[in-house]
Amino acid sequence: MLPGAFAAASFTVTNLACTPSESALASSFSCTATIRNAGDSSGNVGTVTLYPDSDDWLEDSNYPKTVSQSVSPGESVEATFTGLVAIKAGEYGFSEVRIDDVSDTSSTVTGVSVNNIDVVLSLSNSKSSTTTGDTFTSTTSVTAGGNIDVTLTFAVDSGGCSIGNEDSQKTISGMQNGNLQSRSWTVTMGTSGNCVYTLSASATGSGGVATKTDSTQSSVTCSNCSTSSSSSSSSSSSSGAGSGGGDSSTVKASVGELTASTTVDFGNNEKILFALNTENHSIRITNFSVIAVTFIVASTPQEFTLGVGGTKDVDFNGDGAIDLTVKLVSVNVLTKQAKVMLTRQAGAEALGGDDAVSGAESEQGESDSQKGTGITSEEIITALKKAGLPLIIIIVVIGATLVIVWLIRHKSPWRRFDDFSHRVSWKQKKGLKD
Repeated sequence: MLPGAFAAASFTVTNLACTPSESALASSFSCTATIRNAGDSSGNVGTVTLYPDSDDWLEDSNYPKTVSQSVSPGESVEATFTGLVAIKAGEYGFSEVRIDDVSDTSSTVTGVSVNNIDVVLSLSNSKSSTTTGDTFTSTTSVTAGGNIDVTLTFAVDSGGCSIGNEDSQKTISGMQNGNLQSRSWTVTMGTSGNCVYTLSASATGSGGVATKTDSTQSSVTCSNCSTSSSSSSSSSSSSGAGSGGGDSSTVKASVGELTASTTVDFGNNEKILFALNTENHSIRITNFSVIAVTFIVASTPQEFTLGVGGTKDVDFNGDGAIDLTVKLVSVNVLTKQAKVMLTRQAGAEALGGDDAVSGAESEQGESDSQKGTGITSEEIITALKKAGLPLIIIIVVIGATLVIVWLIRHKSPWRRFDDFSHRVSWKQKKGLKD
């Protein structure tokens, strides 16, 4: 050591490893940081803290670990962080390891990543009902969380339907986070009741370490079968997607008449009530995951699945004009709630303008006509007698006065014709019927 030089400890992260290197979403894993004293004097490692990167993919913003150990020069100590839980599917990493007040942001730390995997299925059938021996197409959509390979399996539960010689399993390889792909089977209706079947997905991380599964059940009615199994009278789903079953959801909130945009938070099997032009509608969630949410809007039921940031335009009455736009703003895996924006569109605009004005003018006109002149026939007779006029003149004057009063109260027939013409002309421009 040179004269006047001071000995000091110097700590760096020589290795950061996570176990397992891939994790099923919402499952816990651990990471271990190896810290070496590269200085020329012993030093104490007090608290080591692990930080996720800016994607905020972990349940907590940081994970401190108390070590409180003296480390000699050239020696190492380990800090293991347990109970780490990912709340976002995808491949993410870390921003730093902080050793007491010293931050290590070297590639040894930032070059480590964890593949957090998930898989979500939704089902649709080309027919809701068919006859024995007829066929329909069953299509499943697969949404990937993280980088995964997927094996899909078709299995008949009841009804005697079949897929013939078609392979019951289909594979999808190399799916990236957020990818959506579909696979289909041709199903022949059996003879022993409604066709009830289950589609399941087994997803494996790209490294072959972590696995995640999802499944959903669906049914198609046999319209001419003599008997049907009690189990196939309705369809159910472990994830709630594509079943086409009844509405058993609970009302989370009612927002009333939707005048512009509103944002609501609700979860699986919950629904939001709203109105457009006083016509009641609802939106409910039938399948919830951190990467995709399946909705059904009604009064005219329409089902669709959205990824975070995705939107869907809804036409309730089939007139080609968009009435509502649904946007999936975000999802929270901890509260299991989806933040959804509902926006009223031009197709749902209420009638107004000229019609409202015309109605108001008509009511005002009627009110004015009912008020009349405020002069009674008795008052007219009394005034004429006081003037000393002959009886015949009084009768003529009274008759003329009554005609004038009637015309004032009831307006001119030409004015009524003009009002009627105005209303008819306005309705013709709006394409309305009387």
